[in-house]
Amino acid sequence: MASDRTFGYFTGGFAYGSVKNTFVNLDTNNVYKSDGTRTGYVFGGGVEYKATSKWSLKLEFQYIDLSADRPAGNLGGYIITKDTELETVRGGINYHF
Repeated sequence: MASDRTFGYFTGGFAYGSVKNTFVNLDTNNVYKSDGTRTGYVFGGGVEYKATSKWSLKLEFQYIDLSADRPAGNLGGYIITKDTELETVRGGINYHF
């Protein structure tokens, strides 16, 4: 979707990242850790506005899901599943060569 100076777009694909979680059972003081690289997906969209012939401004939203994880350790009869989901908003200034 585009107009004279404004361009809208959608984006998506593969995502990965390092995720570290620490859980503490307050009843037993046991510590449970989850640490490693996780994979998932990302999608989003944005808008870019060409302010001059060389400069443009952009604003973008992304939703990132790095899937569910179960930390290692004795949870005292409980099962904890941690979902890693992020929502980001990014702004930028671009120079066009």
